Amino acid sequence: MLDGLDAKRVVDEAGVRTKLGVQDKGKGPVKHCTGAEMRRLMRQRMSHAGLRGGRDYGIDLQRVQFYLAAARVPAPWEPGGTGCVDSGVARIQPSLVRKSPLEMKLATRIVDSHLHFYDHKQNRHTFLDEVDRGYEAFVGNYDALPRRYLLDDYLSDTNGYNVEAVVWHEFLSSEPFKEAAWAQKAANERGIRHALVALVDFLDPELERKLDQYSTLPKLTSVREHLVWDERNPAYFG
Repeated sequence: MLDGLDAKRVVDEAGVRTKLGVQDKGKGPVKHCTGAEMRRLMRQRMSHAGLRGGRDYGIDLQRVQFYLAAARVPAPWEPGGTGCVDSGVARIQPSLVRKSPLEMKLATRIVDSHLHFYDHKQNRHTFLDEVDRGYEAFVGNYDALPRRYLLDDYLSDTNGYNVEAVVWHEFLSSEPFKEAAWAQKAANERGIRHALVALVDFLDPELERKLDQYSTLPKLTSVREHLVWDERNPAYFG
């Protein structure tokens, strides 16, 4: 993840990916929003929207205000909402970064452990073809998400940081192996070190064959599954 914001104003160590603070309207200081708290807010929103996997926690979302870098921002599910600020998904607005990378004390060696490089013209991502209400409820409004984000875009965004290696994660392509093979080819063409994480369905009767297929990609080190999007098993949300 990009770390251009002061950690004390972002999230504590238990907070992941959101880089958001929340405040009950008019009550007390802004508190850092942990990953667990953000999931409860998202599931409350899904409940209000009538989506499977939602849960009513009795939270009045109208009273919740969101902050990023001490500035008020829309809720993640509102137009212009921040959503998840993941280096390969949404670019941090420069106006919200108080210090440039060169003005901060930087780590001498960085391995970015979770990012997404993708090209909608090379691989199909159905949630980019049309709005996916479930995905939107989880990450917020993603209208501004670029349809193409590659290593050069990332290196531009991380200019001034000493990134030595990256861990690429699949991005919900409708053809997971094709996407992983595309990522392998892209990694072979660039000097920065890559590890790859691909998508599987662990209940797939063809799992063993597909794992054998993945084993032909030298940089692929792991596989994963998105249980949170399994509409047949809404209990995964709770």
